[in-house]
This record gives sequence, structure tokens and C-alpha cells, in this order.
Amino acid sequence: MVERHQVRFIDKETAMIRELAGTDDFLLACVRVADCNEDLTPWVAPGIFGKSDFSGLGPQTLDYLLHEMIPQILRERDLALAGVIEPYSDFSSLFPPVQEANSSSPVDSRPGTPADSRPGSHFVSPADGPDTSHDSGAPRGDRTSSAPHIDSAFADPVTSGVRFFLGGYSIGALFALWTAYQTDIFSGIAAASPSLWYPDFIEYMEDNQILTDAVYLSIGTKEEAIRNRVMSRVGDGIRAADAILSRQGILKTFEWNQGKHFQDQEKRTAMGFAWLLKNRFAWTLLD
Repeated sequence: MVERHQVRFIDKETAMIRELAGTDDFLLACVRVADCNEDLTPWVAPGIFGKSDFSGLGPQTLDYLLHEMIPQILRERDLALAGVIEPYSDFSSLFPPVQEANSSSPVDSRPGTPADSRPGSHFVSPADGPDTSHDSGAPRGDRTSSAPHIDSAFADPVTSGVRFFLGGYSIGALFALWTAYQTDIFSGIAAASPSLWYPDFIEYMEDNQILTDAVYLSIGTKEEAIRNRVMSRVGDGIRAADAILSRQGILKTFEWNQGKHFQDQEKRTAMGFAWLLKNRFAWTLLD
């Protein structure tokens, strides 16, 4: 899940995943959202730095991801494997710098340069995102809202041959973690520098069982050295999250990266996905 400005990092991130994981047997699909603070937050919470409240529209975004985007990604994957279409790899022309492109079908209406069809090629599924023009209906601090249940049969490795990982950076990483408590569709979560200062999130993790098989956590060494009282809790938050996941007995790792929060974002995210890819054989044995 990415915002518009993050698209320019995807080419580099994909190359890093390929190098770090030692494989090109993957497809990286990016789904764009308008505003992470609105579309990827799990519930309404007070804003920071004097900004407006976090909107808590994560449930709508997850519903959109599960019911619209993932089926579309699977269709495009099948068409690409059949040689009907080629995935896109040149992101420079996917999003015009001034005007947004209203793309109803990424297959036939996206601009861009076709990539080669080797494994590991990637594409973006650009979309305007879910309809978040209305209020989520969740009161401030409500941690009970969740996405509707979805039948995960279409994501079963036995039936589709596909194993799904969900990852992101910062608020996107928080969304990925929260999603793993809503559905079992994702085999692994890559949470790079997740915003674990988010109000009530650690309590939510303590009160619920995660539904994924594996979690990658990371944080920068200087991220908790911030003056903002709320965000400075991120260090305590990720330590607590690591302990909670350890008690729940899932496959997980926790890495410290050098630097502050807004540093090496594409590399930190790539490290998360690469770790999941390198450990996928363990799940195959378990399956």
C-alpha cells in the first residue's frame, strides 16, 4: 500500500528484494491510496503535530483490497503468465505529475512501458482507492471495527498456487500488522518501521491473536529519539509487539536499522519482503 510520492521508489525496492532474497520468483503489486493517515489507520485517533485526527478508514481500505484489488491482481497475474499481457515496470509514466489518471482497467488503460515477462517482474495496480468520502462511523478510540469476513479459499496455496505477503512502511506497516488480525489471507507481514506509537494498538495486539504465519519487524535506531511525546513511544511499542508475537509462537524476526524514521525506506521495506521470501520454504514444509 503506497501513496503517490512512494511510487518512484518501487523500481529500486524491487531490485533490492530480488538481490536480498536471492530469487526473482515473486510479483510485487502496489496499491495506491490517497492519504495513509486517512486510508490506512485502523480506528479514529487524535492527530499529531497539530494536524487533523487520523480518520480510521482502514476497514474500508481492507475491504477494497480483499474484494477488488487482490482478485484483479490475480487476474492480471494469470494473464501475464499466459502471455496475454506483460506487467509494467516503468513507473515514471504511470502517474502524470499534474493530473490524476482515472484508470478503470489497469490492463487496457494504463500508460507505461511493458516489461519483460520473466519471473519477478512487477506491476502497479493504480486506483483511486476505496470510497472514503464518508465518515467511518467508528467513534474515537473504538478498537472493535474490523473488515468484513472474507472467504480466503482463493488465497489457499493449494488452490491458487499463490502465497500472499502484505507489507509497508510507517503507517503502511501499521496497516499491514492490523490487517493480519482481521484475515488469514496473508501468510506473512513485512512491517518496516511500523507506527507502533498509534493509540491503543499495542493493547489491541495483546487482546487478539494474529492470523498470519510470520512477521518481520524493524525500526531505526534513532526513531524513538523524537521530541513528540506520542511518537517517542515507538521504541517501547515495537519492543512490546515483538514480545507479544513471541508469546503467540509465530515465526518472526526483529531488526534494528541505523538512522531515523525517514531514512532508507525502500531498503528497509525490501529487507522485510526478502526475509519473508527466504523463509517461505519453512511454511511449505509445514503445509
